[in-house]
Amino acid sequence: MSIDDESYAFFGCDETYEMLQKWLPRVREMTRVPGDLELELMNGFDRLKSTIWAEPAEAAEKGQLPYAIRGASEGKPGSVVCGELESFMLNLYKAIEATPEDFRAVIVYRENGQFKFAEGSDATP
Repeated sequence: MSIDDESYAFFGCDETYEMLQKWLPRVREMTRVPGDLELELMNGFDRLKSTIWAEPAEAAEKGQLPYAIRGASEGKPGSVVCGELESFMLNLYKAIEATPEDFRAVIVYRENGQFKFAEGSDATP
Protein backbone atom coordinates (compact mmCIF):
# COMPACT_ATOMS: atom_id res chain seq x y z
CA MET A 1 0.00 0.00 0.00
CA SER A 2 1.37 3.43 -0.89
CA ILE A 3 0.53 6.79 0.64
CA ASP A 4 -1.27 7.68 -2.58
CA ASP A 5 -3.76 4.84 -1.91
CA GLU A 6 -4.84 6.46 1.37
CA SER A 7 -7.16 9.15 2.59
CA TYR A 8 -7.74 10.40 6.13
CA ALA A 9 -10.91 11.84 7.64
CA PHE A 10 -9.88 13.90 10.66
CA PHE A 11 -12.92 14.70 12.76
CA GLY A 12 -14.40 15.65 16.07
CA CYS A 13 -17.77 14.75 17.56
CA ASP A 14 -19.49 14.15 20.89
CA GLU A 15 -19.18 10.34 20.70
CA THR A 16 -16.51 8.44 22.62
CA TYR A 17 -13.85 6.43 20.85
CA GLU A 18 -15.44 3.23 22.15
CA MET A 19 -18.86 4.18 20.74
CA LEU A 20 -17.32 5.12 17.40
CA GLN A 21 -15.68 1.68 17.25
CA LYS A 22 -19.11 0.10 17.72
CA TRP A 23 -20.62 2.25 14.97
CA LEU A 24 -17.98 1.48 12.32
CA PRO A 25 -19.27 -1.94 11.18
CA ARG A 26 -22.88 -0.72 11.10
CA VAL A 27 -22.01 2.40 9.15
CA ARG A 28 -19.85 0.38 6.77
CA GLU A 29 -22.87 -1.82 6.03
CA MET A 30 -25.15 1.23 5.59
CA THR A 31 -22.69 2.89 3.24
CA ARG A 32 -21.99 -0.22 1.18
CA VAL A 33 -18.37 0.81 0.78
CA PRO A 34 -16.33 -1.53 -1.41
CA GLY A 35 -15.03 -4.60 0.39
CA ASP A 36 -11.45 -3.72 -0.47
CA LEU A 37 -11.64 -0.39 1.41
CA GLU A 38 -9.70 -0.71 4.65
CA LEU A 39 -11.02 1.48 7.45
CA GLU A 40 -9.10 2.18 10.63
CA LEU A 41 -10.27 4.41 13.47
CA MET A 42 -7.63 6.38 15.38
CA ASN A 43 -7.78 8.35 18.61
CA GLY A 44 -4.76 10.64 18.54
CA PHE A 45 -2.13 10.91 15.85
CA ASP A 46 1.25 10.15 17.44
CA ARG A 47 2.00 7.42 14.93
CA LEU A 48 1.33 9.79 12.01
CA LYS A 49 3.72 12.46 13.25
CA SER A 50 6.75 10.71 11.78
CA THR A 51 5.07 10.16 8.40
CA ILE A 52 4.14 12.21 5.36
CA TRP A 53 0.76 12.74 7.08
CA ALA A 54 2.31 14.72 9.98
CA GLU A 55 1.24 18.14 8.70
CA PRO A 56 -2.50 17.42 8.37
CA ALA A 57 -2.46 15.38 11.61
CA GLU A 58 -0.92 18.27 13.55
CA ALA A 59 -3.40 20.72 12.01
CA ALA A 60 -6.25 18.41 13.04
CA GLU A 61 -4.97 18.31 16.62
CA LYS A 62 -4.70 22.09 16.73
CA GLY A 63 -8.23 22.30 15.33
CA GLN A 64 -9.47 20.02 18.13
CA LEU A 65 -10.30 17.13 15.82
CA PRO A 66 -9.21 14.19 18.02
CA TYR A 67 -10.22 11.29 15.77
CA ALA A 68 -9.29 10.04 12.33
CA ILE A 69 -10.45 7.30 10.06
CA ARG A 70 -7.83 6.07 7.63
CA GLY A 71 -9.24 4.75 4.39
CA ALA A 72 -6.98 2.76 2.10
CA SER A 73 -7.43 0.61 -0.97
CA GLU A 74 -4.47 -0.76 -2.87
CA GLY A 75 -4.29 0.39 -6.45
CA LYS A 76 -7.01 3.04 -6.17
CA PRO A 77 -5.99 6.68 -6.38
CA GLY A 78 -6.36 8.73 -3.22
CA SER A 79 -9.12 10.78 -4.82
CA VAL A 80 -11.26 7.64 -5.25
CA VAL A 81 -10.53 6.46 -1.70
CA CYS A 82 -11.39 9.99 -0.53
CA GLY A 83 -14.79 9.78 -2.23
CA GLU A 84 -15.51 6.42 -0.60
CA LEU A 85 -14.41 7.76 2.78
CA GLU A 86 -16.54 10.86 2.28
CA SER A 87 -19.65 8.66 1.77
CA PHE A 88 -18.74 6.70 4.88
CA MET A 89 -18.34 9.88 6.96
CA LEU A 90 -21.70 11.24 5.80
CA ASN A 91 -23.38 8.06 6.98
CA LEU A 92 -21.46 8.15 10.26
CA TYR A 93 -22.71 11.70 10.78
CA LYS A 94 -26.29 10.53 10.19
CA ALA A 95 -25.96 7.36 12.28
CA ILE A 96 -24.75 9.11 15.41
CA GLU A 97 -27.38 11.81 14.86
CA ALA A 98 -24.77 14.53 14.93
CA THR A 99 -25.43 18.20 14.33
CA PRO A 100 -23.16 20.66 12.53
CA GLU A 101 -22.33 22.16 15.92
CA ASP A 102 -20.97 18.89 17.34
CA PHE A 103 -19.42 17.28 14.25
CA ARG A 104 -16.56 18.68 12.18
CA ALA A 105 -14.52 16.81 9.63
CA VAL A 106 -11.84 17.39 7.05
CA ILE A 107 -10.96 14.66 4.56
CA VAL A 108 -7.48 14.71 3.07
CA TYR A 109 -5.72 12.73 0.35
CA ARG A 110 -2.50 13.08 -1.63
CA GLU A 111 -2.22 13.60 -5.35
CA ASN A 112 0.99 14.38 -7.22
CA GLY A 113 2.81 14.97 -3.94
CA GLN A 114 0.28 17.56 -2.73
CA PHE A 115 -2.39 17.34 -0.06
CA LYS A 116 -5.91 17.81 -1.39
CA PHE A 117 -9.17 18.17 0.47
CA ALA A 118 -12.50 16.55 -0.25
CA GLU A 119 -14.98 18.92 -1.79
CA GLY A 120 -16.92 20.50 1.03
CA SER A 121 -14.27 19.68 3.66
CA ASP A 122 -13.18 22.39 6.00
CA ALA A 123 -9.62 22.84 4.68
CA THR A 124 -8.53 24.60 7.86
CA PRO A 125 -9.10 22.21 10.76
